[in-house]
Amino acid sequence: MTNTSTVLKKALKKEKDARVNLRIVAINMVVVKGQRVDDVAGSLMMSEDWVRQWVDRYESGGLDALRDRPRTGRPPKVRADKLAKIVADASKKRCCRAMSATRWSGRLAWFTAAGTSGGSCGTTACHPRDSSTCT
Repeated sequence: MTNTSTVLKKALKKEKDARVNLRIVAINMVVVKGQRVDDVAGSLMMSEDWVRQWVDRYESGGLDALRDRPRTGRPPKVRADKLAKIVADASKKRCCRAMSATRWSGRLAWFTAAGTSGGSCGTTACHPRDSSTCT
């Protein structure tokens, strides 16, 4: 077993990011097992360019190069600590709309975060004009 194979197997066991795991599998298939890029792309249902890109990144930068690079763009408006508090507060609400939401709409999240009361159940998660679902 080659050193590259051992390193990739250890990295695959440690890695928690599914995207990085997929990249490690692709690299293992091309670099260690010697499979052709088009065959690997077909078996992983990815494009050949995608496979080549990650193999090239691995060869030039090692395992660290397989992680996503920081993206440019507008920074988030809500700091991570404030967002964690909002999620924790929202989880404590007793309104049936908030408790049954598997996906939060922007409106429900806004009313919950803003602390706007108005529903018949008196919690902040109720929309003032739609309190029919509150208990």
